[in-house]
Amino acid sequence: GDGTFIPDANDLNATYQPGADDLDNGSVTLTLSTTDDSGCPPATDVITITYEPVPVIDAGADIDVCGPLSDIGLNPSVENADAVIWSSSGSGNFVPDPFTENAAYSPSAADSLAGNITITLSSTSASECDDVEDELIITFQPEPEAIAGEDITQCATDLEVALNGIVNGTGQGVWSSSGDGNFSPDANTLGATYIAGENDSLLGTVQLTLTTISAGPCDEDSTSITVTFEPAPVADAGDDLVTCASNGEIFIDGEIENVAGSSWSTTGTGTFEPDNTSINVTYV
Repeated sequence: GDGTFIPDANDLNATYQPGADDLDNGSVTLTLSTTDDSGCPPATDVITITYEPVPVIDAGADIDVCGPLSDIGLNPSVENADAVIWSSSGSGNFVPDPFTENAAYSPSAADSLAGNITITLSSTSASECDDVEDELIITFQPEPEAIAGEDITQCATDLEVALNGIVNGTGQGVWSSSGDGNFSPDANTLGATYIAGENDSLLGTVQLTLTTISAGPCDEDSTSITVTFEPAPVADAGDDLVTCASNGEIFIDGEIENVAGSSWSTTGTGTFEPDNTSINVTYV
């Protein structure tokens, strides 16, 4: 081979430092020879040193999991190991077993509640090399949920709509509108106030959507509410009337809009015929 003896080749208890070719070839033969001036031929003996490759283990990249629990595929890289074994800091199981290199991990409910667990892949070789291991972290993230609230109905004269959005599984959400209004103080405030625009009022309705802002593997979730602006009630009692004091009855032709009913009232002591809830009445 191309190694060297330390301190030198004449030392019976020397240390052999292998060279690059020795390691590449996987073995080297060392010969011990006597040096005798007695005239006898030298004696020799040989030994073979075999260099077993060092195991290399890569458990794979960290994994983020979102939502309902299911088996998680593992994709390690293993070199120079006779066998491997998986282990977990959690309480889940490996499928089909922990000795399968490309096993899947089936997490438990406790794993998910813990938030994250550590998965370790270790070599189990019968060689002279020490076993090695590598770890990956599985992080469990709850599935995000956006709750925009209940539909809202209010008078068209009140164009400020108080919102009370809720997001679960993530700390952030953003509002959006199908109309031309604005959110105050901003669209990222869950309890924002929506200030309806002119088109919102004219159309009578607007849809407001709350969407989660999620990091990692989770998809965004969104829900919407419909805000309905009902037109303001209109009451028209008619023009002022002047009549003779001897006239005991006065016919009043009233009008109402955007309301189902109305009632008359008086500052005096008269009465309304047929009743005070009719639109067109006679005041007696």
